[in-house]
Amino acid sequence: MDKGVYSRCLPHRMGRGDLVARTTVGGRFSQRALEPGAIQALLLAGLCALGMLAGFWYAGRCREDAGQTLQQYLEGYCQLYGEEGGAVSALTAARLYFGYAAAAFLLGFSALGAVAVPLLAAAYGFTAMFSVACFAGSFGRSGVLLALAALGVRVAFTLPCFLWIGTHAWASALSMTTCRGRRCAPVARDSAYYSHLLLCAVLLIGGILCERTVTPYLFQAAVKLTQLL
Repeated sequence: MDKGVYSRCLPHRMGRGDLVARTTVGGRFSQRALEPGAIQALLLAGLCALGMLAGFWYAGRCREDAGQTLQQYLEGYCQLYGEEGGAVSALTAARLYFGYAAAAFLLGFSALGAVAVPLLAAAYGFTAMFSVACFAGSFGRSGVLLALAALGVRVAFTLPCFLWIGTHAWASALSMTTCRGRRCAPVARDSAYYSHLLLCAVLLIGGILCERTVTPYLFQAAVKLTQLL
């Protein structure tokens, strides 16, 4: 960690894994620890939950406006990925798994992320619940089982990684909004942060492998089970 001028009003010591906001005051760097904390993580999770509620409501509206078209699309999806055992392409899987996490990471380098990261969390919840609600609306209770088989693995890998990266990115972006009249230097991150970030990347890559190998079998099993019910 670079040496700098530490603020005397810090209520805690800076430890491993902390984000450090650096600002230039009178030509000298001042540093202060940014601990993303449980409150910010809970706020992002809450926004994700609100997005889920919005996705559930919008799926109901879509069933009213384009119910037959949506039904045909989902039936084609079940035939392709359930009966024929197809899998999403590697490029599509990479976009689905890394899209939100990568966007949150990049937004952490801009003050725009102070608003965009919470919106991103809401969008994540919206898209996830919209898909589940569409399955449930088209196939009833069997649709919930199909949705869990199709999306369960993806959400299990992407949601924790997105919330961790998003929480740190949000803290970083918020720190840039407090630099009034001062030039903000890039937020410094120590080795522990990048170790956790690397772990998230490894988990997401593992999720892509599961998406292309395990999820098709899960979905096939769910389709067969729904046919028996």
